[in-house]
Amino acid sequence: MALAYLILTIIFALRNIVIVLFAAGSLGIAALYLIPQLQDFVKSVLVYFIVIVFMQPALIFTAAVGTVFIQNLPPEMNMFVSVSYVALIILLVVMGIVCIVGKSIVSRIVALACGGSKMTNNTVPKALPASVKNGTGCQSGM
Repeated sequence: MALAYLILTIIFALRNIVIVLFAAGSLGIAALYLIPQLQDFVKSVLVYFIVIVFMQPALIFTAAVGTVFIQNLPPEMNMFVSVSYVALIILLVVMGIVCIVGKSIVSRIVALACGGSKMTNNTVPKALPASVKNGTGCQSGM
């Protein structure tokens, strides 16, 4: 369990760095909200900040409940204690990485690791503009 606490400490340190960076740039982020084209970006940054702030209580709750659950296993399940701690450590690491890096980046990394060549990109528009469909999108008007 000491390894789990070490990993939690590292993840919380990264969390603190992100919070300090947000605090330092909060005035600039608020100013970017005044530009209509960047309002969606600023909203996504705010959502990311909220996820980062509430990540620590979620991870601590998961670690506490997992530890209590593992310690209260029946005596006939004692052979699964070490495997349960490893599973808890993996769960905490995955939760921390997903909260810090983001779900879409993690899913792309997993897709690449599993040998998948097709990656889903959530930033691609659903409908292409008519100029791209016609093949005249990048041509200059000479």
